[in-house]
Amino acid sequence: MWHYRFEARFCNPRKGNEKGHVENKVGYTRRNHLSPLPVISDLEELNKRQTEQAAAERQRLHYSKGQLIRDLFLEDKQALLPLPAEPFIVARSEMATTNKYGEFKLGEEIYRIPQAAIGQRLFIKVYALHLDIFNESGETKIATVPRQYALDVTKIDWAANLKIFIHKPRAVEYANCLKALPTVLRDYILSADLHARSTRVKILVELLQEHPLPVVVQTVTQARDLGIEPDDRLTLRSLAACQASSTKETKPVLETATPSAVRSWQPNLKSYSLLQKEASSNE
Repeated sequence: MWHYRFEARFCNPRKGNEKGHVENKVGYTRRNHLSPLPVISDLEELNKRQTEQAAAERQRLHYSKGQLIRDLFLEDKQALLPLPAEPFIVARSEMATTNKYGEFKLGEEIYRIPQAAIGQRLFIKVYALHLDIFNESGETKIATVPRQYALDVTKIDWAANLKIFIHKPRAVEYANCLKALPTVLRDYILSADLHARSTRVKILVELLQEHPLPVVVQTVTQARDLGIEPDDRLTLRSLAACQASSTKETKPVLETATPSAVRSWQPNLKSYSLLQKEASSNE
């Protein structure tokens, strides 16, 4: 209210009829824009779609005034206060200190920040779907990580998250990031003894530095199905390279040495067509 300079006027409890116009607009939006239920990949996509649909609504006539809603809105804007130059930041601030694994606890969730030093004091801005991590003074941004309930495993820096466990193979069992790791890769790590586990974590780090997560998952799955030795680093890297090349879209090589007149030349095949007709008649 202080940021956008407006006064709140509340209805009485359980008296929706006191704001009937708002209730009607909710129903209108639900029936026209959310039926059937939309299929989305994230909240930002839904918000963008709703914004576009709301803008399109301004192009229709008002039900009683017979004017475009867009024009009526422009009239209303003349009486409105200008918006602040900066939007209101919907976030809270927290302080935390990383442990020896580069992790800190926020609420009941544990977050690992590979970019932070061990025992570093952090200033955190907590948003609905992500965290912005800064140094203690808040002057330098270190990282942005998704909230645990909004994890997208394809956007996690897995190589950085797993690298610390190359020399701490026992600790990987308790790593919070392991919960979000695909089952195939989690089993690949935990099914080995401590010495082999360290080797496998190192192999995964190398693969994840070179290829996206889906390619690495396919590589480990294929190696398991073919009975390839899990610790055969060179074979796994070769398999990953083959998987990556098979998913890439092949494009023609752009060749510029040949003159354009030659490249665009189309031979006249009419003479050959005449010979073909003569050969057919002789038969």
